[in-house]
Amino acid sequence: MQLTLDDPDGILIWFYDKIDNLFAQTELPLYTEKFSNNSVPAFTDAELFTTAIFPILMGYSIKKDGYRYVRRHYHRWFPKLPTYDVWNRRLNVSVR
Repeated sequence: MQLTLDDPDGILIWFYDKIDNLFAQTELPLYTEKFSNNSVPAFTDAELFTTAIFPILMGYSIKKDGYRYVRRHYHRWFPKLPTYDVWNRRLNVSVR
């Protein structure tokens, strides 16, 4: 599959698939999992990392602008996308 910046939807699908497979096939969930009563969050860690990294690939260097890009253009793809504050807090906790 040939990916170009002219096809952001294709890049997003490919990128989400790669991240989701990393979570399924490696020990990565052990490092990002939050041990709490909410063991099955509505917005998965794979979605969290995809929505954080994909905008960088699209040229958004400011995190909040990247979040807005995903919210504006891909809200139907990520209907459980939390508010920016919740998303940012969860992202910051996940990468520690």
